[in-house]
Amino acid sequence: PGRYTERVLDAFGQYRAHATFFVLGQQVGGRAGVVKRMADEGHEIGNHSWDHALLPPLSHDQLQREINDTQQAVKNATGGYTPVLMRPPYGALSPGVVELLHSQGLKEALWNADTEDWLHKGDSQMIYDAIMGAANDGRVILLHDIHSASVEAVERAVPELVKQGYQLVTMTQLERYR
Repeated sequence: PGRYTERVLDAFGQYRAHATFFVLGQQVGGRAGVVKRMADEGHEIGNHSWDHALLPPLSHDQLQREINDTQQAVKNATGGYTPVLMRPPYGALSPGVVELLHSQGLKEALWNADTEDWLHKGDSQMIYDAIMGAANDGRVILLHDIHSASVEAVERAVPELVKQGYQLVTMTQLERYR
C-alpha cells in the first residue's frame, strides 16, 4: 500500500468492483488501516514479499522471511486475513521458490496483461490506453498503485470497464469463473 491506494479503493468501491492487491510487507505496518480496508471491502490481499527482493537467488531462510514476515504483517493489520496468493517481484520464479510457496499454502500469481505503468509512470493517458487495450474476459492486468498516473488511469478505467459490461473481480474469484 502507498499514498495513493485509498484513491484506488474509492474508485473500486464506487462501482462495487474488486481487485487483488499484492502488498509489500514492509509497507503494511505504516498503512495498516488501508490494508484492513482492503479486506473489509472484499478485496483480495496477496503477498508480494517483504521488500521486493528478487526471490530465486535467496537462501531458503531468506526466502522464508520474505514470505512469512509479509504473511504476518497482513494478518496483524487485518485482524487475521491470510493471503493465499503470492506475486513474486518481477514475476521471477524458480522451482525452489514455487516449492516453498506451495509448502506455505500459497499459490503463485502472475498476470497476462502488463500496462508497463512502472515504465510510463508519468503518463496517465498511456496507462489508461494500456488498460483499455488489455481488457478482455479473464485478463489479469498488472498495475502499481504507487504511481499517481496509474491511479488516475484506474479512476478513469474502472467506470468505463463497468459501463462496457466487465465485472472486475479478484484473482481467486476469476479462477472460479474459468
